[in-house]
Amino acid sequence: MSTPEKKKTSLFPVILGGVVILLVGLYTAYWFVVAGEVKKGVETWVDSERVRGVSIEYDDISVTGFPFRFVLNVTSPKMDDPTHGFNWSTSDLKIVAQSYNLYHLLVFADEEITGQAAGQYAFYLTPVNSPVASIKFASDRTVSAVGIELSS
Repeated sequence: MSTPEKKKTSLFPVILGGVVILLVGLYTAYWFVVAGEVKKGVETWVDSERVRGVSIEYDDISVTGFPFRFVLNVTSPKMDDPTHGFNWSTSDLKIVAQSYNLYHLLVFADEEITGQAAGQYAFYLTPVNSPVASIKFASDRTVSAVGIELSS
């Protein structure tokens, strides 16, 4: 009599599946923690600027973009710094960072950004299907480069 052969099953697919599920779960947790910190950081900055006498208003702040980017959406932002004679406003502002590079921000506006500098010089930034500005930060969180596309 022959004994039936036991079929060997490989644990590799099970382990690989478990690792993938774990990595997806960890990345999802990372994204939501960072999104919460971004929103909290903006609210903290707004509060600190208000203490300095800067008027900052907005209708809503949210962070979207899961899973590939962080998009800070600010509805109807307005800023007025009477000490420096600077103000600006727009209808909607989006600040985008890729999830793998939080040190490079792209700023988008749905409509024209209007403002005044030094209390007398008016400016208008009109988006044309591209970012209004690109801001890069060094590892110590200081601004290392700012790019603004200007046309006449």
